[in-house]
Amino acid sequence: MTIPFKLTVFCRRDFPEGCRVTEFIPSIKELMDGGQEPALVFSENQDVNLRFSAPDGFRFTMDGLDIFNADGEQDEEGQTWLTPQGGRVFSLFEGQNFPLVPGYYIMTVTGEGKSWYSLVEVTPRFLEKESWKDMKKELTKEIRHLSFDFMCRHVHMDRYHGNLAGMDSRMLLRFYIIDDMFPQVFRALEELAHTANSRIAWKHRFLSRKARESMLPSRIRIPGQGEGRYRPLVQVKEVTWNVAENRFARGILEKLAKSLRSFSNELERVIAEMKDSTSSSSEFYYGRREKGREELDKYLLRTRQLLSAVAAVTEAAWFRETTSAMPKYIPMQLFMDPRYGALYRLHKHLEHPEDSVFVSPVYLLQWKRTDKLYELWCFLQFVKALVSTGWELEEGPAIKTEEGRYRLDYLEPGTVIVLRRGDETLRLAYDKLIPGSGEDTDRKHNPLYTNTWHRRPDFRMDYYEKEAYMGSLVADFKYRDVYYLWQDREKSASLRSQFNSYHDMNTRYYDHMSERESLMNARPVKEVWAVFPREQAGAGDEDYSLRFVSLAPGKGNTGELARRLEAYVEMLKK
Repeated sequence: MTIPFKLTVFCRRDFPEGCRVTEFIPSIKELMDGGQEPALVFSENQDVNLRFSAPDGFRFTMDGLDIFNADGEQDEEGQTWLTPQGGRVFSLFEGQNFPLVPGYYIMTVTGEGKSWYSLVEVTPRFLEKESWKDMKKELTKEIRHLSFDFMCRHVHMDRYHGNLAGMDSRMLLRFYIIDDMFPQVFRALEELAHTANSRIAWKHRFLSRKARESMLPSRIRIPGQGEGRYRPLVQVKEVTWNVAENRFARGILEKLAKSLRSFSNELERVIAEMKDSTSSSSEFYYGRREKGREELDKYLLRTRQLLSAVAAVTEAAWFRETTSAMPKYIPMQLFMDPRYGALYRLHKHLEHPEDSVFVSPVYLLQWKRTDKLYELWCFLQFVKALVSTGWELEEGPAIKTEEGRYRLDYLEPGTVIVLRRGDETLRLAYDKLIPGSGEDTDRKHNPLYTNTWHRRPDFRMDYYEKEAYMGSLVADFKYRDVYYLWQDREKSASLRSQFNSYHDMNTRYYDHMSERESLMNARPVKEVWAVFPREQAGAGDEDYSLRFVSLAPGKGNTGELARRLEAYVEMLKK
């Protein structure tokens, strides 16, 4: 295809002399559906410039130009467009503030009433070619798991106790679904027990002998008994309940009744086992189990209430008239009538409870930088590693409900997740500001302070034993080769200052010491971890109490990370 413009991209590292883009497609749908290979590929975190030569009236834009470094023209939707301007070279992105996460982006040129589209791929600089995709997949998976875990906390249960009772996270999630949807489903069943949708339908009816004698015979004749004998039919208007939404509702209710009976039996089994089980040696675990049993009693009651409501509906006249054959397509009335819609959503969520959990799109924003994506992924890897060693989620982000689906609230900077194991507590803080003076600290939430500029580590883990503060772990998640950078003292000057500040933090609340003893003798941060996606096992710098920790998607690092974290907790106990 001949194009009436010239587009040349300059990347300081990949092609400093420029690369002309010549592969364009006239339809964006064709571009997205046609399996097109990228016309341009360059790695992230470098200076990217553009020369655009075209006739007057032509414009260029690219995904991500809402953060454009140079002047451009913005349309009513806030999209930035560039005009040729005599072949001027524009600075699109700067390496030190490179905004695009590895992935695919679209370049668009418009002019003369036409549009041209081309695909660009941004590749990661450090991780292997597909690792950024693995990171996004794993991030999504971990957020789903974390959502499951916090929903389990809603019923005072956890995976550990759920597994002991023979229940998996799908069963525990069903508790949450029934509890959340119970009011609207119960109302829908009560209404359907009394009335349902109906239609006027034409039906053929045989005439009685008396009727046949008083009116002309119908043109429709059906052979009767005996040779030459016919039974006349006539068309009449009748009200019918055998409509698509009722057939669908009957099919759903029959499945729902079966599912609820199974669910009720499972709840009865688990409750009986919990009553018969011996109390834990830990008062904490025993209390949790009692709360869990009480909550399960509530769910059993609600399940039985729903079963009774379903039974009442099955006795209704419309239900008996309606056939049980499910319609081929979902009737529109299911989405227009809240009674049918509530049944459908409950059925769908109970059949496939995992589909009711989704990941907030905020996590996967197209313009999120790779280093931020890496931070979120690493933080959740730390949570996952600790949970795998018996730590139980106690507090954390809220569960949001959106149109019958559930998601974990976004991990905003300052988010704290609390884990417990017996009489031990961990407080995990994500990107949380550390107080600048001792007066702004407190034992439970902010035991550390520092008067340096570096007060916002990516990760902080405060450890408590019997509510006594025993120390912290501080980690930064660096999407770059910090080990290599560390070897050059000049290039790593800023990093050295940062990690030294983390290591030199103070506390007024160490163990059972007085404030004076704590300030004089305590070293609450034993180590600072530099977490990065390069293989460099076991390396560190004792002068800075620094440990380099390798963590990359697709590498199965959870086991090793869990061992490191357990070893660190043991060190804090001494």
